[in-house]
Amino acid sequence: MILYDKQKYNCAHHAINRINECHNTDIHFADGDEWQVSFIRMMRKRFTEVSKPVNNCLVVMTSRGVFHLGFFTNWMIEHNYNTGGNGSVILSDIGTINSDFERVRYYVVN
Repeated sequence: MILYDKQKYNCAHHAINRINECHNTDIHFADGDEWQVSFIRMMRKRFTEVSKPVNNCLVVMTSRGVFHLGFFTNWMIEHNYNTGGNGSVILSDIGTINSDFERVRYYVVN
């Protein structure tokens, strides 16, 4: 189990680590910079939005101004999730994600 720690290991760390593993990329960011403007700009340069999920793509979930990242694989979304206590990496189906978040977008590596 990989624990969720907002400062050391969170959904952004996990999703980008999985992207790096599967696409042989070297995307990195400094701890604490995950949601800064520079991180969002990097995402826009390195990823292209697609209308439907494809294996090994980045999933961006938003709800009430909160951003959450995941990794799509084998029809499931793998994400490091914190429900108010210690969280962990879990798998969720698309239906669950769509009901939990207001907007779900998919991005492939350029």
